[in-house]
Amino acid sequence: MSNFFTNVLRYPLFLISFSLGIFLTFFRWIEPITKKPLNLIVLIISFGTVLMFLNLTFKAMLDLN
Repeated sequence: MSNFFTNVLRYPLFLISFSLGIFLTFFRWIEPITKKPLNLIVLIISFGTVLMFLNLTFKAMLDLN
């Protein structure tokens, strides 16, 4: 039974390390783009637009007003 709990406790650690790896990989890919102020502004506006689009889409799908 202790083997079961050992395996169950591995999943959150895997999730944390996997998420951190994705974040760091994405950040290293984005880092050179953020060196220029204009690119950074465009990146922030694009990110905000995507978040707004997803927000409006989910509100429409779930009929939340």
